[in-house]
Amino acid sequence: MEPLNEKPNSYRRGALGYLQILLAVDSFMARSKDGVMAWVSIAIVLRLHSVKGLTTANIASQLGCTESQLERSCSRFKRLLPTDGVPRDVWHSSNGNGANHSTNGSER
Repeated sequence: MEPLNEKPNSYRRGALGYLQILLAVDSFMARSKDGVMAWVSIAIVLRLHSVKGLTTANIASQLGCTESQLERSCSRFKRLLPTDGVPRDVWHSSNGNGANHSTNGSER
């Protein structure tokens, strides 16, 4: 179906952006050796409800890994996300994620 001769509207651009995110999620999960760590990293980066209000230190403790390992996994996923064409409510600054980074509950 791509490319169409029509000028894309905002809904189409948004839909294509979400499809790019879905492809990034699929690619990251398919390459991961640890599916739980991969999914939690995706949840943090995309600010999914499952990690809301949790710090990365708390999540890392629950996973049995270091906070640094979890942050590296999040960084690897972020590199797969396109920086343009992604809806603004999903793509955040380099450290923006659903889980709070520091142990005191504040975002960096």
